[in-house]
Amino acid sequence: MLQLKIITSAIINVLFPAECPACKTRSAKFPVPICERCTQDISSSSSLPSTSSFYLAKILSCRPYDGTLKQCIRQFKYHRTERMILVFDELIKKTYLKNKHSLNDIDIIVPVPINKHKKRLRGFNQAEILAQVLGNTLSLPVPSANLKKIKKTIPQAGLSKEKRINNLIKAFSIREPLLIKEKHILLVDDVMTTGATLDTCAKELLKAGAKSVTGFTLARTL
Repeated sequence: MLQLKIITSAIINVLFPAECPACKTRSAKFPVPICERCTQDISSSSSLPSTSSFYLAKILSCRPYDGTLKQCIRQFKYHRTERMILVFDELIKKTYLKNKHSLNDIDIIVPVPINKHKKRLRGFNQAEILAQVLGNTLSLPVPSANLKKIKKTIPQAGLSKEKRINNLIKAFSIREPLLIKEKHILLVDDVMTTGATLDTCAKELLKAGAKSVTGFTLARTL
């Protein structure tokens, strides 16, 4: 019976080749989670040096937001391609190992929130899922409901840095300040563009009593 299933699966793959969600190439070899060429493309891409912002002394990002990784993130966010987590998990672990010394004092991990309406439409918060991956890697708690987005804002894409900052005024709040008081926090998002969202969230966390905030994103726009 097992041998029959294997043969049937092989025939199906030949007759109906699977499509790589990143590059759209069809292959008899099912992409898990993406094809071999796309996997190699991400693996060989350059890692990024850390950067900073007004409220964040250090922001770590795994890779540039372009090419194959950009397609993987878009598939994950807008097409619910959940198996992309396997790609992201590998990148996050590599970045963590490279920057382990910078993350030794982290106490908790906090994802950048999205508003309730967007979360209901999308079905998930991508930053929260990435934060959970990091939580598993670092063996740290992820109190995802503590930092809340309380204002519906217009999409940040296409806005200048100044307009992004103005768009986020009074957009976030802390539900339970005692959970973050005197804590070293790792603030997680999927993509950093200008850094306005990370900086605004970090400002609220520090105002509520956090000792320090370090940023971590899967990708960064160059």
